[in-house]
Order: sequence, then structure tokens, then C-alpha cells
Amino acid sequence: MNHYATKAEVESVRSELYKALEAQTWRLLVWLTAVCSGLTGAVYYLARNVH
Repeated sequence: MNHYATKAEVESVRSELYKALEAQTWRLLVWLTAVCSGLTGAVYYLARNVH
């Protein structure tokens, strides 16, 4: 039984990893943008309407 990975298998795993990391990064950026926008809107509302 061979326990060593071939170069093709390593490249396949590397490619999958980079695709997953890129997708995760974009999800994180979208989420952070939405949260920061929501917080900015909430602070603006509170500053303008709460006396």
C-alpha cells in the first residue's frame, strides 16, 4: 500500500484549498461590510433621533 501522495494529488488538494479559502474570504468580507454598514446606520439613527 502506497502512503505517499503523487504530485497530481497534491496539486488537486492545493487547488481545492485555495478555492475554499477564496470563497471563505469573500463571505467574510461581505459579512463584515453588511455588519459595519448596519452598525453605522444604527449609530446615525440614534444620533439623529434620540434626544
